[in-house]
Amino acid sequence: SWFGRQRQSLGKLQNRGDNFLLQFPNIFYIIVVSIFMRRFPCGRKGEGMDKVLALLENIGNYLVLIRISDILDIAIIAFLVYSLLRLVKSTRAENILKGVVMFLLALGIADILQLNAVTYIMGNLVQVGIIAIIVLFQPEIRQILEKMGSRNIKIFKAFNPVQQQTALENAEALEQLLRDLVHARNQLARENGFDNFADYGDLCMQRLGYGRAELDEFCRQVQTHIAPLYLRLQEEQRQRLGVEALMPYDRALVFPEGNAVPVAAEELSKAAYRMYHALSPEAGEFFDEMVRHDLLDVTGSPNKISGMGFCDMLGAPYRMPFVFANCDGTADDVTVYTHELGHGLQGYLSIRSQPVTDYAGLSPDLAEVHSKTMELLSQPYAPDFFGDHVAQFLTEHRYDFIKELCAFCSIHTFETWLYEHPDASLEEWAAEFDRVEKSFGRAQNNEPWHQQVLSGCDLFTNMALYMFPRYVVSYALAIVCAQQLKAAYDADPAEGWAKYHALCASGGSKPYARTLADAGLAMPYAPGVVEGL
Repeated sequence: SWFGRQRQSLGKLQNRGDNFLLQFPNIFYIIVVSIFMRRFPCGRKGEGMDKVLALLENIGNYLVLIRISDILDIAIIAFLVYSLLRLVKSTRAENILKGVVMFLLALGIADILQLNAVTYIMGNLVQVGIIAIIVLFQPEIRQILEKMGSRNIKIFKAFNPVQQQTALENAEALEQLLRDLVHARNQLARENGFDNFADYGDLCMQRLGYGRAELDEFCRQVQTHIAPLYLRLQEEQRQRLGVEALMPYDRALVFPEGNAVPVAAEELSKAAYRMYHALSPEAGEFFDEMVRHDLLDVTGSPNKISGMGFCDMLGAPYRMPFVFANCDGTADDVTVYTHELGHGLQGYLSIRSQPVTDYAGLSPDLAEVHSKTMELLSQPYAPDFFGDHVAQFLTEHRYDFIKELCAFCSIHTFETWLYEHPDASLEEWAAEFDRVEKSFGRAQNNEPWHQQVLSGCDLFTNMALYMFPRYVVSYALAIVCAQQLKAAYDADPAEGWAKYHALCASGGSKPYARTLADAGLAMPYAPGVVEGL
């Protein structure tokens, strides 16, 4: 009887010509009831089925109110939740998400049971928890955003103010930490006979026979000759993206259709095998030994820090390098992979060529030459690493070298000023940092949040100032040397590789200037070298 009434109702809806989607809830309703009638036959007095029918009658009253927008609303939320779960699965955030869900469940149970003290404490933790997660898991958040936003820069735009707000909410602690570091380093320098840490820090980086004057001149050459090129490349990027102005959050996206994506992580080792065996017999032997002894830990893992990569030498009896990285499906996988293997090849050759083990070690300025050169030597083999995305990768990689030159020289220039002005106000620090950045073609079009910049949001997020004093300019010097070696390799692969092989084998047995001269390289800070580059 009830089933018949529902069919009559459905017929009336059909006669009115209502949209089928509006009729669908009733159709679904009839199907569900028919299933219930088969699965749960009525008892002696039909009480069980009456309850089921009563329940379904009430559900039906709500189902007929469902709109298309409601269905779309639920579908979007379901898709977003599903996408989020897929994204965090490949990061360290997967475990954090589980913890957050358990925390929220506990909070809900405490509220239901009216555990007032627990609810109060956990409720306040929720307020600070979001900021804590952003601070602790910024690398993972950026990895997720890169995957989500490789074709949608709006996500980076939305994340930008969150990142700024995080820095500003911790501004007092971050400022005090930086001041303590600057004063402590300056005090250490004074106790060793230096005016401030700028000169002493260069000596700590094993810069013997050259130092502050030469590096300042090098940075000025980059400022004069490379910064204009960087600005030109930014303008080309702006035109490709079709935006009115290239904002800081736009710079992560080089192509509107998305940045280069490498082959699957398990294919990287095969591509590297082909590359090293093609470069030289020694390089092929080195790679085979790395694989044979399981010394390449590069597979992506949620337990590894996103973007991390390093190479370390294992002493006797192993006398082999160990390479660590976290491949997460971005172009950085290949860059980090080849960069760290460049360090590895140098250690492998040096420790077998030098009579003293310590000679396998190098100064930072020299160590980065081998790694940056290996990045460039991998370019002819980019099709193996990137497939159809090879053209995009080569453009991005060349662009990155220009970005790095400007970024590292900008940091070094500001550092020199910072140690000379340890007691300047935060606003003076931040204003000088912004001025220097702009002089190297960076921090363009950040006027909309100028006040946040003066409050330190950009200054506080530069980890080199906190953790790696006087170091990052090593990468800029190395890029100039690597470009010279790549030019020699392009002109004559056999001769170019011989120079690189000899440079790696010599390790740290000779001073910086002599090592470069023996490899036929001009000093990066010599007049005209940067301009020639």
